[in-house]
Amino acid sequence: MSLSLDGADAARHDGLRGVPGCFDRTVAAARAAVAEGLPLQVNTLATAETLPDIPAIADLVDGIGAARWSLFFLVQVGRGRTLGQLSSSACETLLVWLWRRSRQTSVVLTTTEAPHYRRVVLQQGRTEDRDHPHLRAAPHRRAAFGIRDGNGIMFISHTGEVQPAGFLPLTQGNVRASDPLDVYRQSPLFQQLREPDRFGGRCGRCEYRQICGGSRSRAYAASGDPLGEDPLCVHEPGVSGHGLREAQGCA
Repeated sequence: MSLSLDGADAARHDGLRGVPGCFDRTVAAARAAVAEGLPLQVNTLATAETLPDIPAIADLVDGIGAARWSLFFLVQVGRGRTLGQLSSSACETLLVWLWRRSRQTSVVLTTTEAPHYRRVVLQQGRTEDRDHPHLRAAPHRRAAFGIRDGNGIMFISHTGEVQPAGFLPLTQGNVRASDPLDVYRQSPLFQQLREPDRFGGRCGRCEYRQICGGSRSRAYAASGDPLGEDPLCVHEPGVSGHGLREAQGCA
């Protein structure tokens, strides 16, 4: 079961959701699911508005007994345009914090639309935890390396439209007329999204482009180019440890 918590209390969660009572009902449902033995994933939106509350949300998720906690990093499409995007430095600080938090909990921590967390995992592993047994024993940390919008991901809308991701609304076909696997394999856009050497800006030059590649949805939302640079990443290609230093300077 997957449920969303965007605040650690009713005032914050309900204020963002705009539905009074939503927090209490969500927490009650989460606790009931765990009590029945259902694996529970809690989703939290990472925005400028939710950032100060994220550590408290993490404590709440731990207390509920969720199996997985996923931070969804805002892509400013649809109603998301009214919310505040994190700065790249604030995002880096949060990703470093998330990695450190992952060493202190049994909950699996993941990100959505922030594939540069994979870079952070590798950088932190090299600089702080090279021989830590918990890092070696956690294959889920690396299982998603290389997966991103259009590469290992395909979204089919409620009307059958085939798109590279739920936040990348570039329709390449429809399941009523085409085999979605053929669309995935043969669509020029899908093929381009699987070739990170063709990406623009820092994403195309980055030494981590094969395992990360940036959020293609955010690149499109920011510039209109799904192959463009992801503006939420602070890393400067070829500058060893730059992202880590930037994060520490903003902590």
